[in-house]
Amino acid sequence: MTFKLDPDNDPNEAYEVGPTDLPPGWWEVTANGVGVHYFKERANADRFCIDPEYRKELCLKLKLWERKPT
Repeated sequence: MTFKLDPDNDPNEAYEVGPTDLPPGWWEVTANGVGVHYFKERANADRFCIDPEYRKELCLKLKLWERKPT
């Protein structure tokens, strides 16, 4: 028996959505049982789970000098 890596089945990319009580009505996205992001709307939580570009957009933290001037 040999083990082959499957890039389309990465356990670190496995996200689950569930309700959270603090604050009520919000949705928690978990990865490997650890809360990684919270959303007011379920649709956004589902999108976070399936869309890597959306995750990147939300989690992108720019350094002060990389930000556009306002």
